[in-house]
Amino acid sequence: MFKIKKAIILPEVNNKKLIDRIKSFNIKVEFQENVDYNILLTEGKKIILVKNNPGKFLKKCPGTPIYICCEYYVLHLAEHCPMDCSYCILQIYFKNPYLTIFANYDKMIEELEKADKEGEIIRVGTGEFTDSLALAEIAGWHDLLIPFFSNCKNMFLEIKSKLSDTSFLRFKNHNRRIIASWSLNTKKIQKYEELNTSSIEERLKSAKIAMEAGFINSFHFDPIIYYEGCEKDYEEVVDMIFSYIDDRNICWISLGSLRFIPQLKDIACERFKKTKIFFYEFHTGLDGKKRYFITRRIKLYKSIYSAIRKRSKIVPVYFCMENEKVWKEVMGFSPKSNNELKKYLDNAIIEVSKRF
Repeated sequence: MFKIKKAIILPEVNNKKLIDRIKSFNIKVEFQENVDYNILLTEGKKIILVKNNPGKFLKKCPGTPIYICCEYYVLHLAEHCPMDCSYCILQIYFKNPYLTIFANYDKMIEELEKADKEGEIIRVGTGEFTDSLALAEIAGWHDLLIPFFSNCKNMFLEIKSKLSDTSFLRFKNHNRRIIASWSLNTKKIQKYEELNTSSIEERLKSAKIAMEAGFINSFHFDPIIYYEGCEKDYEEVVDMIFSYIDDRNICWISLGSLRFIPQLKDIACERFKKTKIFFYEFHTGLDGKKRYFITRRIKLYKSIYSAIRKRSKIVPVYFCMENEKVWKEVMGFSPKSNNELKKYLDNAIIEVSKRF
C-alpha cells in the first residue's frame, strides 16, 4: 500500500533493538547528525526519522476547553503516517515533515507504569498524532504495549486506524484491555479524500476478526464530512457496522464533524487538487476553527445517531468537541462536565470488558 524509502537515525538514539527491527523490513538505514527538514511533506511521508521524544509520551488529548471533552489520554509515540487524508490536521500541526518514531521506549513505559499506579481509569490511544497500525510493526509498539496494558489495573489501550492490518491479533493474552478501533467515513470520502487507506469494508472485516479474537471494538465517525446525499451514505456505513459486529462488543461510537484551522485549507487544496470538502459554508467557532453551521451539524448528527439507534439501543455514542446545544438537540441530554462524560465512557469500557 505504501513504501518506505529509508530510515534516518539520529545520534541520540540508543535503541539497537528498534534499529535492527527496522533493518529487518529491508529498509535502508542512514545515521545522520544533521537532518534537512526543508522538504515537502509528500516526500517526508516516505522517510522514517528515528529520534528520542524530548517531552512527555503520555498526555491529555489536546481538546478545547469551551467544548465538552472526554478527557482521553494520548500516547505520543510517533508523528505523521504514510497515509494521506486531505483533511488531516497533521499537515500543518508539525513542522517536521518526516514519519517520526520516538525511540526512547524506556521513558514511555516508565510514564505508563506511573499512570497505572495512580488508580484512576484511563483510556489511552495511540491514534492522535499517527495511525495506530501504519508504523506499528516496523516500530514494534504492540510487542511492548499489548502485554503491558493486558496487565494494567486501571488503563485501557485503544488502537485506532484506517488500515485493515490485523497483525496485532497475534497477542492472545490481552485480557480484554485492548480496544481495536477503526475510523470510518462514507465510501465516497474514503475513495477520494483518504488516500492509501483501506476500504470501509476491509476495515470492518478486520474489526470482525478482532472481535472474534476477543478484542473490544470501537468506531469513530470523525470527521463527518458534508456533501449532497451524504446522510444516506453514512447510514449505509452504520448498517455495515452492525452486519459485521455484535453490538455487545462495541464500547463506544464517536461522532465529530469536519473542523479545521483556517491555514489548513490552502495547504490541503495545494496538496489535493481535486478536493471539494473545504468549499462549503463554514463559520469560525469559539476555538478559532472553521466548522459547519450548527444547523447543518445537528442535521448530520441526527441522521447518523438515528441510524445507530435503529440497530442498537445499548452502544454508547458520544460527540467529540461539541457543545451542550448539539448534545441536547441530537441525543436529548448533555454531560454537565468533562468529568461526567469521562465517567460515562469509563463505565462503558469497564462494562464491555466484562462481557463474553
